[in-house]
Amino acid sequence: MEKFYAVGWLNPSNGQAVGQLENFRIADFRDKDGSTLKAYINSLQFCNTAAEQGKTLLEKFEVAITGLQNTETNGGDTDVPFFRAITENLTIERSRADKVTAQLAQQLNPLKSLDDIRLYIVELKSENEIYRFYIKTLRLAVLNTRFVITALSDKTTITDTGDKGKPLPYMICYAEKITDNTIVQYIFKREIADRDNADVCAV
Repeated sequence: MEKFYAVGWLNPSNGQAVGQLENFRIADFRDKDGSTLKAYINSLQFCNTAAEQGKTLLEKFEVAITGLQNTETNGGDTDVPFFRAITENLTIERSRADKVTAQLAQQLNPLKSLDDIRLYIVELKSENEIYRFYIKTLRLAVLNTRFVITALSDKTTITDTGDKGKPLPYMICYAEKITDNTIVQYIFKREIADRDNADVCAV
């Protein structure tokens, strides 16, 4: 089952070290069979991974994570694309992941406006596992995508082509895999030297 969310951002204040995700909304696509949303999801790509056509998002994910380093075996180096389990010692990361879980479990308001969107989350459930894929909206370049999101009244629609609405980003920069109480985070990001590029993809 696929779900698609839009999320806002609250900048840090009052001595906080980092900002916070807020204003979670569900984008309810009302095409008859959900095929447009599925097509968008399967068009998504991962930073630092060659684009692949004809594969599902989970199939591309399995390929993409082979290029990530395990922080348990690379000396804890997080300046490269990496993955790690979010243990209780990683308090900021665990708190953020738990907050997202709690927010997505609630009855969320539908997305009615395209304002205040910092990122989108695609959530997939497969057997006993939950996958969350984060797609940042902050872009400096024109997006090369055929998918456009439009919010009208009480519904949101995705269209394959069109000149109205807002182009959807398509590059996944961060993902989480949740199994029982275990959360593994996967960070796909450009090398440090590329962080100023228009298509930078860093958390």
